[in-house]
Amino acid sequence: MLQVFEPQVITLTELFQALEQGARLLTGNLRLSRFLSRNFAQHALADEQAVWLTPVIMPLQNWLEQARETLLLNGAIEAEIVLNSQQETLLWEDIIRHSPEGEVLLRPHATARQVQQAWQLLHAWRLEDSADVAELNEDARAFLNWSAQFKACCKANRWLSSAQIPEQLAKAFASNNPFAGQTILLAGFDELTPQQQHLFAALHDSGCEIRWLVPEDRQARAVLVECVDERDEIRTMARWLRQHLTEKPQALVAIVVPNLEQRRTAIIRELSCVLSSASEPANTPLFNVSLGQALSRYPLIQTALHVLSLSRQRVDLTTTSALLLSPFIAGWENESQQRALLDRRLQETAEPEISLRTLIYFAAQETQPWHCPLLAEHLDALSRVIASLPDRDSAGRWVEQFSLCLNTVGWSNGRSLSSEEYQTHAAWRELLAAFARLDLIGGQLSSGVINVQQALGHLRQLANEQTFQPESIEARVQVLGLYEASGLQFDSLWLMGMSDNIWPAAARPNPFISLALQRQHEMPHATAMRELAVARKLSRRLLASAETIVVSYPASGVGAESLRPSSLFNKLPRLAPSALALWQAPGWRELIRAQRQQELLIDDIAPQIDLAHEKTGGGSSIIRLQSNCPFRAFAELRLAARPFATADIGLDPMLRGTLLHRVLELVWDTLETQACLLSLNDEVLHKLVEDMSRLAIRETLQASSQQFSLEYLKLEKQRLQDYVLHWLEIEKQRAPFRVLETEQLLETQISGVPIRLKLDRLDELEDGRYLVIDYKTGLVAASQWFGERPAEPQLPLYASVMQEPLAGILFAQLHAKELNFKGLCEEPALVPRVKGYKDINQTRDMPSWAAVLANWKTTVEKLAQDFGHGIADVDPLKPGETCRYCELSSLCRIHEQCQDQDQAQEKNGEVGR
Repeated sequence: MLQVFEPQVITLTELFQALEQGARLLTGNLRLSRFLSRNFAQHALADEQAVWLTPVIMPLQNWLEQARETLLLNGAIEAEIVLNSQQETLLWEDIIRHSPEGEVLLRPHATARQVQQAWQLLHAWRLEDSADVAELNEDARAFLNWSAQFKACCKANRWLSSAQIPEQLAKAFASNNPFAGQTILLAGFDELTPQQQHLFAALHDSGCEIRWLVPEDRQARAVLVECVDERDEIRTMARWLRQHLTEKPQALVAIVVPNLEQRRTAIIRELSCVLSSASEPANTPLFNVSLGQALSRYPLIQTALHVLSLSRQRVDLTTTSALLLSPFIAGWENESQQRALLDRRLQETAEPEISLRTLIYFAAQETQPWHCPLLAEHLDALSRVIASLPDRDSAGRWVEQFSLCLNTVGWSNGRSLSSEEYQTHAAWRELLAAFARLDLIGGQLSSGVINVQQALGHLRQLANEQTFQPESIEARVQVLGLYEASGLQFDSLWLMGMSDNIWPAAARPNPFISLALQRQHEMPHATAMRELAVARKLSRRLLASAETIVVSYPASGVGAESLRPSSLFNKLPRLAPSALALWQAPGWRELIRAQRQQELLIDDIAPQIDLAHEKTGGGSSIIRLQSNCPFRAFAELRLAARPFATADIGLDPMLRGTLLHRVLELVWDTLETQACLLSLNDEVLHKLVEDMSRLAIRETLQASSQQFSLEYLKLEKQRLQDYVLHWLEIEKQRAPFRVLETEQLLETQISGVPIRLKLDRLDELEDGRYLVIDYKTGLVAASQWFGERPAEPQLPLYASVMQEPLAGILFAQLHAKELNFKGLCEEPALVPRVKGYKDINQTRDMPSWAAVLANWKTTVEKLAQDFGHGIADVDPLKPGETCRYCELSSLCRIHEQCQDQDQAQEKNGEVGR
């Protein structure tokens, strides 16, 4: 690239003298402008100046806007509207969507942003009219068509792209230069684009002095450090930094990271931990990270977008959960606990999505612990606002509607806002203003008619693309990206992540510009040689920006990939991390651990149940959980430590089981006996089952908040009918019986523990004996009923509380793989395929059926007694199997217990040897 201006080395003192003489300083970025402004003020103070003129120091882009305004006032250029970045993107997107090439694109918005970058790049290299743009490149030919439409649209509407401003100014300066006779200094530019060179040449030719400045090189002590991995690199850097600040508390330190966006969270976490105990005033920030986050990632903005998403007919539970737990909705301080309970209640509906009306319904339930009157009032008012929203409107009008929605729920009024949150609130207002300005653009917004979801989609997209960083007091430690550090000077610098796979960066040519054209003109990211040259220049600049410099790289990357240092730093002297001056004192985490007084406490006995003050709840689950793991029984039934329900699409397994139970209950309440079943022909029986299935579905869904389509319910009804009809065929094969009870409620006490049971069915046989039947939609086995701790003690529990003479206990297994009876009877063949107690190993040696029942009764009473007495040891029946679906491991610490046992066994083994 032809250089019209060559960089000149300058000291800070010489720079400040030029500024005092009235020179203007244009910088490559805002950070450098602020840095030089602060240094100028310090220079003036050191020079004992009581007052001084504020020098003109600003980013180049800001100066271009000011210069254009000046030329407009002078009448030197035409009055055109300059499109901002969002407006340009929307215009490109609209052009692409309505083009033949755009019809096959899956992500037109992403394409629009790449095309916009190509447009800016071509203007920066003054190649916008090059005939080679479309050479041998289908994407570039599409770009040529789109850019022609873009130029025509801008010309027709008197719009100007920001990429065209420098060219417009250069042309105007030839005949009207309001800055003639002034000195313009340039700082923080590693290179000047052809467009910038042309602009400054025009200024120079019309009477300005142009000086492109670079800071003088400093004599630096730089070393190369190899770390184990990225985590070790961050930890080593943080401890070096803490020690360095301890020795030089006034030092200005930079941490420069090439992939800062990916490592930002880990760096902030480690620096916060290691620097937190540094002796700084409470209101002094420990460090500052230059790179912000997408505005949409800030909690206050997330809450705003969640509120606006309630305009949809149904919203997912993740959104409603975030809303209920957000402190930014009015009434949160008064209702935070109730809203948390409401969140849990909604999770138990097992619906992946709910409507706003459903949310209001639950929030307004006065008799429930999750009653949230303030929230219900706000949401009810919001529902009325949403109902009054227009079908379609302009972006500007949608801003008014969205603001009304947010004000209605008291957004940002849940509690006092912090300084960062207040700035975030201001950024939201700016975002709304930017969104309203989209009305200017044609395409989707030209007619002023987009619906609420389109408007919300555009707003969310803007929030995702806008980077925001709250301002804070300047810290002595700056965490910067590679290009942000260019031109800055520090006392010390740590350059991280300098592995050969990161630096130099890989070539990334723009797909919408001919590759040959990019290579010919050495455009950014076009070739590996271009990237190497840029990396070499920037590396040299960084190595001269501080007196003490550490360059580090991780020796292993993702998936244990072996990494080497960048070739640009191979000649630096190598130093082991241990040779660095690292802070060795413990951090707050280590201090907390060091202060612990470890106590070994065998805590497997809970207080006994006090029936006067404690309601345990639970039915057969008391015995089942106590048998499988005493701690889980205690935690779930007495501490109420239960996991959240998982929402899913369609009927959840529990509700499906309820439906099946209800259909069979209705059918047998009608039939009553097997004889009646046998007397019905197929047509009548099918009609009975169909009617009962329809009734069961209607009843069950009326008691539930879930909503399903008619097509889905029709399929579910058919599924129920098929199951029940197949099952009734099995019932026909049995010996004669009468259904005595269905869904019978039993309340009893076992070993002093109150237990509530629901007996699915009790059949009476011809000889006066009874069968207990429990419906199961899962796979079951009678072999799990035996031992001191049976895995499935439900039916043995039923048998132990029945007063009637029992002939057997049975599971009616209604599973897609197998429909059959599973259980145990006094004698074989009483029920098809069900064995007698003398036919299985577990009971073959027992003297009688009565002895089997007595054994079950003893087992159940012992388990109930243990539960009542507070036996709560962590003792899973089969650890691998029992713990598989338990979510209490963080509470019971079963994994730590297993590790301790393994270590003890290893120790004992060593002692034994």
